[in-house]
Amino acid sequence: MKSLLKKLVNIMKPKKQLSRQRIWQKKMQEQGRCVCCGEQHERKTQLCDKCATRDGAIYRHADRAAAWAKVDWTRPTKDIAAEFGVTPANVCWRRKQAGIQSPGRGRPRKLRLEK
Repeated sequence: MKSLLKKLVNIMKPKKQLSRQRIWQKKMQEQGRCVCCGEQHERKTQLCDKCATRDGAIYRHADRAAAWAKVDWTRPTKDIAAEFGVTPANVCWRRKQAGIQSPGRGRPRKLRLEK
């Protein structure tokens, strides 16, 4: 009985109307366009680069791939982390992803030559 009553109440509720703005945004999103300005873009997000930058929603690491490729990995991890504004653990992860051996700690060992 209660489930039937709930169904009747749901049927009798007025359907929520979408605003003209929201209808336009949904149409733009279906077409692969920016929901703010309507400009065509290739990203899988709602906003184009211009609108995302203007709204402050730009993705933090979008343009950093080139910058990470130019890093001098002989520098200390702390310095690299401070330059990029990330944690030292993130720098270690990036170093490992790049396949670069991390520098050892302390004084370098003397190499022993085999006789």
